[in-house]
Amino acid sequence: MLNSGGKHTFTEEKILPYCPTYLFDLVADVKAYPEFLPWCVGAEIHEQSETHMLATMSMGYQIYKESFLSHVTLDRPHQIEVTYEDGPFEFLNNVWRFTPVPRESGPAHTSVYFHVSFRFKSNMLNMLMAGLFTEATHVMVSSFEKRARQLARHKKWQEKCHKKA
Repeated sequence: MLNSGGKHTFTEEKILPYCPTYLFDLVADVKAYPEFLPWCVGAEIHEQSETHMLATMSMGYQIYKESFLSHVTLDRPHQIEVTYEDGPFEFLNNVWRFTPVPRESGPAHTSVYFHVSFRFKSNMLNMLMAGLFTEATHVMVSSFEKRARQLARHKKWQEKCHKKA
């Protein structure tokens, strides 16, 4: 959604059939984003620890390409918060929350909350994104879901739900 000040916001919450640790690790694997996120043409980690990351992502479509630097706060397996540092945005804030869903039996499920808000420095980019933002965000969230299904087939990722966070 775009408000009158050119601020783009999107929030989505859904329940997925994976444990919080698995989903957290999938979202925190920024280096892998170019493998599955449309428009992500590069990702570089400058600093990384158990609790934070400094990363540059490059997004591109046709002739347009922009890179931005973000500080990522990691609270494994509960939350990932992204704060914009430098690039084409006036501001960018993004949060992922992973909450276990109580179940009597069967595989673990997680409520995934995703929120992003941003505004470009360029009014032209804000106007361009107004028509594309909601669809682009849905495609991005769907890409994470598809990646979760793909990786769930691999033993390395399956084991994440059987280890302590």
